[in-house]
Amino acid sequence: MLKIFTHRNRNVACGLSLAKRTFLSEAYQCRDAWNARLSTPILQKINLDTLYYDLEQRFQQKQKISAIDIDIYANKLVDDTHIEEVADFLYKFRLTEETSNTLDSTHHAVVRNYLDSKCYGQLIEVLNNRIGYGVFLDDYSANLALDQLIKEKEFAYAARIATLLALQEDFSNPITRALSLYSCYRYAKAPDAEHFDDLKPVETQTGEMEGQKKKKKEEIKVRVKFLRNEYFDDHFDLSDSQLLLGKTFVELGRNLEGSADSSIGTNCELLGLTLYKKYEQAIEFVNQHKGKELNEEVLQMMRTSLEKETNKEDEKYMAFCEMIDKIEASMKLSKDSFEKQILEQVNKTVAVQEKQQIESQAKLYSDWCNLRQQRLDDEFNRMQRAKRLKEMEQLAVEMEKEEQKLWFFENEDKIDLQIDSKRVFYPKRWLGKKKKPRTVDVDYVPPEIKSNILVTGSEKKRLRQRVMAQFNRVDEESATTPLAELFGNRTKVCTVKIITYHEESVTVYTSDKRPIFFELNGKLLPTVYTLWSCPDLVPAFTTHATVLPKLANGADLMIPGVVKQGTNLASWGRHQKDDIVAVNLTSNRAAVGVGLLAHSSSDLYMCGGHGVCVKMMHVFGDKLWGMEPSVCQQVPLQGSVVSVPTDSDFPPLGSEKVKPVEDCVKEATKSMAKTAITGNEESGSEGDTSEEETQEPEEEEEKPPNPDDLIKGAFLNALKLHGKKITLPLLTSTFYPQYVQPEIPEGIEMKKSSFKKVGTFLKRMAEEGIIEMKEEKKGIEKVTAINLEHPAVLSFYPYKVTKPSAEQETGGTVATATASNPLLLTKMTAMYAVNERTAKLFGCFNVAAGTALDVTQVRNYMRDYVGRNKLINPSTKLVTLDETLQSICGASEELVALPDLTETVLNSMTSTFEMRSQKGAVMKGGKRAIIHLTTATRSGNKKVTLISNLADYGINVNDFAKAVKLGAAASTTMTEVPGSKGEQLMVQGNHIKFVFELLTTTYQVPKACITGLEFAKEQKKKKKK
Repeated sequence: MLKIFTHRNRNVACGLSLAKRTFLSEAYQCRDAWNARLSTPILQKINLDTLYYDLEQRFQQKQKISAIDIDIYANKLVDDTHIEEVADFLYKFRLTEETSNTLDSTHHAVVRNYLDSKCYGQLIEVLNNRIGYGVFLDDYSANLALDQLIKEKEFAYAARIATLLALQEDFSNPITRALSLYSCYRYAKAPDAEHFDDLKPVETQTGEMEGQKKKKKEEIKVRVKFLRNEYFDDHFDLSDSQLLLGKTFVELGRNLEGSADSSIGTNCELLGLTLYKKYEQAIEFVNQHKGKELNEEVLQMMRTSLEKETNKEDEKYMAFCEMIDKIEASMKLSKDSFEKQILEQVNKTVAVQEKQQIESQAKLYSDWCNLRQQRLDDEFNRMQRAKRLKEMEQLAVEMEKEEQKLWFFENEDKIDLQIDSKRVFYPKRWLGKKKKPRTVDVDYVPPEIKSNILVTGSEKKRLRQRVMAQFNRVDEESATTPLAELFGNRTKVCTVKIITYHEESVTVYTSDKRPIFFELNGKLLPTVYTLWSCPDLVPAFTTHATVLPKLANGADLMIPGVVKQGTNLASWGRHQKDDIVAVNLTSNRAAVGVGLLAHSSSDLYMCGGHGVCVKMMHVFGDKLWGMEPSVCQQVPLQGSVVSVPTDSDFPPLGSEKVKPVEDCVKEATKSMAKTAITGNEESGSEGDTSEEETQEPEEEEEKPPNPDDLIKGAFLNALKLHGKKITLPLLTSTFYPQYVQPEIPEGIEMKKSSFKKVGTFLKRMAEEGIIEMKEEKKGIEKVTAINLEHPAVLSFYPYKVTKPSAEQETGGTVATATASNPLLLTKMTAMYAVNERTAKLFGCFNVAAGTALDVTQVRNYMRDYVGRNKLINPSTKLVTLDETLQSICGASEELVALPDLTETVLNSMTSTFEMRSQKGAVMKGGKRAIIHLTTATRSGNKKVTLISNLADYGINVNDFAKAVKLGAAASTTMTEVPGSKGEQLMVQGNHIKFVFELLTTTYQVPKACITGLEFAKEQKKKKKK
């Protein structure tokens, strides 16, 4: 096709009149009749911005736009502000089934708006893409376009419109035919016409255009393969400008045959055949029109076209060239100006046809307004009819339900009698108390995520501005603050739409998969992750650590549970109702929940200590916190809010000043290297030496522990713990790595000791009489006997080696692997963090300050510490407090029971919480229950699969049931089995093999812990073809 580009961007108001007279008069534009549409009741009530938003929403939600909506939008335009939106709606409208109902007034309004705005390039682009936009020229709009383009001397655009009319095969209007002929001739006569395809558009760069270009960079374009039709259509597949121009001349010439201007038609048709490269038809045409006049201008244009032919060896081309050389003998040559003849024909045609077409067009404008009103009324009636049908269908459903209820009450006695007649009573087998059956929705896994969309850069910027404005942090928007880093350039911010248990839609904003804000009723609420990085973002209310499990179960924070600094009105702050507040604990400033104030500060003061204080919306450990398990984080330690008084805060009168806790920590750090784990009693001389060393200045470096003593202590500890279980004789290459190596502290290696080699060390132990060794072959030695009655073994007190995990080494701030597994049941676990007061005690076990431990770990550490330092009195079973324990428990007590000592240490540590996976119940003998897979037959000879003891492995039965339901395409139910612990899952059909693979692969259950695979359905063997 003839390629047209936008040469200029002209933005001129549509009300301007033409500056000078062209072929058509000013009255031909019918501006009064055209502008009369704006005074109709329909268009007067329309607001373009509101209509644009409504149509955009309707298309996105329902993919449907009506033809009358597009017509109203196009006819309402009076300037070029919304002209691009019209083209966008036309493109979308072509994708709907309503496109065949497009009104003629829509085509005319689009063309006329582009002409009034002088956006000629955009008009040609819309007309070229007939499939995408569906805009076609009528006679009147074509005449207006041709007349205005000729006046602006845009003959390339005018010629393109003429070629489009030729493709429509519609030159029935005399004015259209005359203007098209003049446009094509002026374009063909131009010296640069043949180079028109190579012209590049000249665009005026404006700020608005630069913003649009930046916006387009965010669009992702994918290249797809273009499928070309192998059959060439000599009509619609034409793309060369010369061929299109030639075909247009041929059509115009044939339309002029038989008229008074037949001479012009003959010249046009012959010129068109030459440009169209139909040389054989041109030869035949010359033979048929011998003796007729041929204009010299046309002949010269034909010769110029023939000289540019690339395939000059073609026989038809050569024959036509020979005829052109001899054409003076067959046709008369005229020297009159051919352009002048065309101008005379245009003026003559306009003078005859203009008045009549003005009257018909004014009447057509009026008919379009009436048709628009009629179509709008029909659309309104259709919508009302659809609404009534929907109401009738809903009423029918409600009546059917009501009829079922009435039928039930009328036949209630009959139904009860039928139930009693079919009831079968079985003897009771279970005499215990029956549990009430629990109704569980197995299809619900909160929260249900509907969408997860990555936001663009501009949307991220708007979200950041919204957050800064809501929380009064506008001055920190450009700074590198923790709040601004949540929306950094390298962070991926996503918008997640979730559905809660009550089927409410909530929008969650995540930063690198971690939820940072969620939106409720148009208000952004921060998550605990955001408050951990920005502690002062919202005001905080403090409560006791024992209240957190209650909040996690869905309770609100009550007024009696709030810990305040004071009792007056100022202690409640200056807050309003529904203000966003955080909730923290007395032992930790880090937020553990977010909510809305139930009352204002003055109302909270007047409540008298009763009622709700904070309506909790989000709590640590809920589904929002664990929405993305891979980035879950435990509560960080940010210091206590309320300090707990100790004995050191109240020293006796006249006593010496107590040494600060920081100095004790420094001394404990330096003495950690001296901690002896061998358990041997030190001699008196060594004790004197240690006393002298304590009197030395703190600046002197302490000697590191002796590796020889540590390795020997590990050797004795292994014999004390495993000596009776070792099967002898045993190779030394097996004995040392299996029993001794696990007992050696981290960082101690054999090559750093005086022994250097394992064989040398074992020989030394054999020389001392602790073990006996025998060399069977050269280089092969075995341990043949162990002397457990040796004094060194008898005097050694065993201990348990506890090596720090990766979580403890990193400070315990990252979620553990079990906590991040969404497949297992999770619960909130009380934890105790090592603080300054207990750092010296746990420093002996390489447990750093800030590490969170559970109750079991603390008890194990206390047993190891007491046993390692021999603090238990054998007669009273009480613990003698050393200097480290006295700094924790106080100097007033000397003998304390081990459980009381552990309780005191727990109270001295910082209380916190973690989300951990539940471990299944352990049966007697230390073994877990076996997961039993069986099949059974129910009514109708239907097979079902029964699964027991899932909860013993910490498996969330609800999630497991949903996984089976989706994977096996079978219904599932959970039942309580009398006499057994836990629920039993029943699956319709025999799915033993699927359940077995799901347990072993996804849930990592050992195959040895599952029975019943023999009940799996055998697969049918495929028949050989």
